[in-house]
Formats: sequence, C-alpha cells, structure tokens
Amino acid sequence: METAVKAPPVKAERNMGIELLRAVSMLLVVVLHLNGSILPAENGEGSVYELVWLVEAAAFCAVNCFAMISGYVGAGAAASPGKALGLWLQTAFYTLTLTAMFAVARPEYTDKSAWLCAVSPVLHGQYWYISAYFGLMLVMPVLERGVKNVSSKTLGVFFAGMLLYICAAQYIGGVNTYAVLSGGYSLIWLILMYIAGAYLKRSRLLHRGGPWAALVAFAAAVAVTWGLRMTGRESTVNYTFPTVVLAAAALTVFFAKLKIESAAARKVVAFLSAGSLGVYLIHIHPLFYRAVTGAIAVGFPQYGGILCVLFTLLAALGLFLACEAADAARRFLFRLLRLDRAGKALDRLLSRYFSLDKG
Repeated sequence: METAVKAPPVKAERNMGIELLRAVSMLLVVVLHLNGSILPAENGEGSVYELVWLVEAAAFCAVNCFAMISGYVGAGAAASPGKALGLWLQTAFYTLTLTAMFAVARPEYTDKSAWLCAVSPVLHGQYWYISAYFGLMLVMPVLERGVKNVSSKTLGVFFAGMLLYICAAQYIGGVNTYAVLSGGYSLIWLILMYIAGAYLKRSRLLHRGGPWAALVAFAAAVAVTWGLRMTGRESTVNYTFPTVVLAAAALTVFFAKLKIESAAARKVVAFLSAGSLGVYLIHIHPLFYRAVTGAIAVGFPQYGGILCVLFTLLAALGLFLACEAADAARRFLFRLLRLDRAGKALDRLLSRYFSLDKG
C-alpha cells in the first residue's frame, strides 16, 4: 500500500498593504508627537490652531491601527514566546543604548530612575504601548482560540456591542470608563482593537468594491472628529471615540485592499515595516524626546497655519527616515551577533518540554 505523504504547511503570503499601513501608522505617530509640542502653545483660535487640530484628528487613529494590524496579522498565527523575547531585546537595546548615550553627552538628563527604567523598560512603563502589548501577547493564545471558534457575524456583533456600550456609557451617560480604558492607553483597549482587526480580516468589507470607498470613509470620520473638536468638544480626539475607531478601521480596510505588485516596491515596504517599531522606540524614548522630538516643532507656529503643518509633516518624515536608518543598523548588529535567532531558539527549547495547544 502506498503511504500518503503529508504536505508541508503553506506559509501565508504577507499582505504588503497591511505592512505599508504599519509604516504609515508609525509616521502618523511621529506627527502626533511633534504636534504635541505645538498645541499647548496655541490659544484656541486662528488658522494654526485649526489646521494643526485637523492633522491631529487625521493622525490620531494611528495607535488603533497598530492594534488592529496585530489582530489582522495575528488571526490564525501561532503564539510564540520567542516573539516576546525578540520584542524585549529590541526594547532593551534602545533603552540602554540611548540612556548610555545621554549619560555621556547630556549627563544632566540622566539619573537613577532613568537607568532603572532603561534596565526594565516593560515593568516600569518606559513605553506605555510596549508594556500594554506585552500583556496582549500573553492573552493572544486565548483570543486566537475565541476568534477561531466563533463566526464572523458573532465577532462583529461582539465588537460593535462593546464599542456601543463604551460610547454610550462614556459620552452619553457620563460614566467614567476612562478609569478602566485610560482613554485607550490600556491593555483592555488594545484587546478590543485586536478583536476588531481579526474581524476586519474575515469581514465581507474586504471583498466588496475597491479601496477608495474606505478612504472616503476615513476622510468623513476625520472630518466629523475635527468638526466636533472645533466646537469645543475635547473628548472627540480620543482613541476610544467612535469616529477615531471608524477612521482606523477604514484605513485598515483601505490598505488591506491595496495591491503592491512591484518587487522593488515590496522590498521598500518590507524594509519600512521592519523598522517601524524601532522608530517608535527611538523617537519617544524619554531622553530623546526631551532633547529632540519635543523641541523640533516648537517654533513652527510662527510661520502661519499652512507652513506650520507643512514643516511639521516634513520634520516628521525626516525623523521617521532617520530612525528607520538607525533601526536598520540595529537589525544588522543583531544579525551579526545572531540575536535575531534568539526568539526561534527559545521556541525550540520550550517545545522540548511543553506542548502548546494547537487548537
């Protein structure tokens, strides 16, 4: 009798549109942090104030996009302790390296607390998103099992119901859900956005029409967010606000539908995507932010609304590309020291003693 040979699993092809969104979202995060040094100086009126808030409204969905990307890409992917180790190594590399550089160049910036945060960045909340994301990685296996075993309709109803409850409680009933969700700066909110990303991957939205309808929906959501903010409603520019969530979902659908066929373009996208986390870890490092990121755009408002926005966008792009180059050097160093293999080595080691549930 002829023995059947089991075919090896086929590796799913990367959606390069989603990888491009990863890079674009990080660029928008840089824009937000440059805007952060402009808005406090404005008095609430004039073209500078209005245009900067328009950019803020357009970019504010970026963090939601990142969490949705995790759900979109993670749907069907195996949980891996090695990925957590890789994330920790990259984070620790930047916290220790940048703190050491500032200890030499600007010793007045560093103290014992700076070194304590550098040594244990996740536990001490050096980066809120990294700390929350580590928590998300712990619950991903459970989330994946749940996502896998419910229908797309049930998943959509669950997310829509949770979002409706949060919005009704916080923005209509006045219940302080901020204490639980921290305005979106929390593990609970990342979990909800992760589920949203998993739903979008299975949603019929990805199979209906082209990408441009999603872009129109994004523009409409941004316009509503900005319009409400201009009427004095400060709570609208918030990760948990409905139109900010809708903007993130629309962008995710738009980029998921993009077809990037050129081999050269795919290589560029892959390069930028691989360095996106490094951009975050560098430009928002507390010492780097104090000396560089937080100081770049302070003087831009004096040039008027349009030039202020233009200079902010160009400065964000320049800072983004500089950090991308720095992370490319970091990746080369990790390959040289074989640190890029540490995660896979950990997975192999654990697989000898533990059997992960494959579902």
